[in-house]
Amino acid sequence: MPKERLDPAVRKLAGILVLGALAPLLDSTIVSIALHSVGHDLNASTTSLQ
Repeated sequence: MPKERLDPAVRKLAGILVLGALAPLLDSTIVSIALHSVGHDLNASTTSLQ
């Protein structure tokens, strides 16, 4: 019984879509982590950083 495989173009497209969906999550995580350090270095409150 032969196994059906996805077309390489479909696999590539799926990978790009998954990375595109994860990019905003990664970006917001980096900003959340850096926000404290930036605020401390600039002597700014969280409200003024927003």
